[in-house]
Amino acid sequence: MNHNKLELADIFRDHGHQLGLLSRNNSKVVSAILDCRTPVLGGHLYQCDGCGTQDKSYNSCRNRHCPKCQYSAKREWTLERIKDVLDVAYHHVVFTVPHELNELVITNKALLYSILFKASAKALKEVFRQKYSSADDSESKATKDGIAEFLAKAVVIGERQCPP
Repeated sequence: MNHNKLELADIFRDHGHQLGLLSRNNSKVVSAILDCRTPVLGGHLYQCDGCGTQDKSYNSCRNRHCPKCQYSAKREWTLERIKDVLDVAYHHVVFTVPHELNELVITNKALLYSILFKASAKALKEVFRQKYSSADDSESKATKDGIAEFLAKAVVIGERQCPP
């Protein structure tokens, strides 16, 4: 490491051997991050016409997982998404599956994700009903529950995951 700031590539260089066997996609990502902005990817040499000072600028990997390459794009995307946030009260709730069930989930994704989404929606609706319902509740009451569910993290890293 020849700089003061710790980067993901430094961690991969120092501890990558502990990752074990990686999928082809994950291996490509790690290689891209390791090679990003190094002589491996080539670069440009800039020279000042006045004093002759030279400055090397190495090419980036442009991998979507690379923190060096995607920082600006991520920041821009985040600022755009902030404009889309509804002006309503909300709660972020996370439901997880125990690690011991990972193999079962991997082999039965559609079924188990469907069960997870149905069970989590039922649990949230029950909590909402108990907290906000009263004896005089009617369908015309303005307060309604709403649930937006997303599969936020894939069980298997490297495969494209889609909710059922």
